[in-house]
Amino acid sequence: MDTPKYSIILPTYNEKENLPICIWLIEKYLKGISYEIIIVDDASPDGTQDVAKLLEKEYGENKILIKPRAGKLGLGTAYSHGLSFARGEFIILMDADLSHHPKFIPEMIALQQKYKLDIVTGTRYKNGGGVSGWDLKRKTISKGANFLAQFLLNPGVSDLTGSFRLYKKEVLATLIAESVSKGYVFQMEMMFRAKKSGYRIGEVPISFVDRFFGESKLGSQEIVDYAKGLLYLFAISDPAVIPKHEDVPVDPPKEVSTPAGPPIVKSNRKKNKKTETVSEAVLDPTQESQQGPGASVTITVCPTQEDDPSISAAKAAKSKIKEEYFDDQNDDDTLACVKSIEN
Repeated sequence: MDTPKYSIILPTYNEKENLPICIWLIEKYLKGISYEIIIVDDASPDGTQDVAKLLEKEYGENKILIKPRAGKLGLGTAYSHGLSFARGEFIILMDADLSHHPKFIPEMIALQQKYKLDIVTGTRYKNGGGVSGWDLKRKTISKGANFLAQFLLNPGVSDLTGSFRLYKKEVLATLIAESVSKGYVFQMEMMFRAKKSGYRIGEVPISFVDRFFGESKLGSQEIVDYAKGLLYLFAISDPAVIPKHEDVPVDPPKEVSTPAGPPIVKSNRKKNKKTETVSEAVLDPTQESQQGPGASVTITVCPTQEDDPSISAAKAAKSKIKEEYFDDQNDDDTLACVKSIEN
């Protein structure tokens, strides 16, 4: 039995619809790369573990490892739990809800190998990274949280609150052992402590896409916990003991050999109208629109309120965006996979 070089840890809770597509995309974009996937499910009531078992049967027990827990015990402990079973030299942390597209993993691996980095983190806020599918409130919360963290902690990375990262195994184990935060603050604390310890960190621009199935787990309590965690990290920070961070060049976006298709888009929505205008701008740094670099188009879709008679049009528009996300409109297998989940 060959030992994989990379271990991908996927914490899950109510992800039965997203998980099979996520695994399928990982398999597609990581061909030729030695890896394993560790699914850490927190007793999802929707049957996520049953889906995981089917995937384990399909891809093999050497590729898919299911390591469930008794309940929701926190993101940090989920990583620690998965890490205890990981065989790889490097650990990749990502969400199973399709917010993190697996096509960026090869770029992370390439950057790590080029500069011998300890950590590579995906960024939404630098060199072509971006967000798609969030409303103004969610964007404001995310940018505000990241701005405060940058101002108070000077972390040396552009996206402190992101969770799509590649670590050397021993580095991740050390940071988990040192960190005390839970939930979303955990990711921020690990990066804060990584800089304090002088680890070499690189960034890869990513397109973050809002989940297609299920509900977001970000609530008011998570926002309160984030604020408390940020103040805690600021209180324990001491610039005198933090080594000078060695900036690592961020490689410019490169062309990747993926099936032809439209780029990921981000939306600028104008509300308070019967219809909302969505301006779509090229966001994926690895692709260009057929109309040329930076080309943009404008479409009009109906609001998605449940009582709106045009909700079917909104669903159709969202379905179109899903197809754009997978970047594989010419690939019948991908579309069939997505549509079978929807139906």
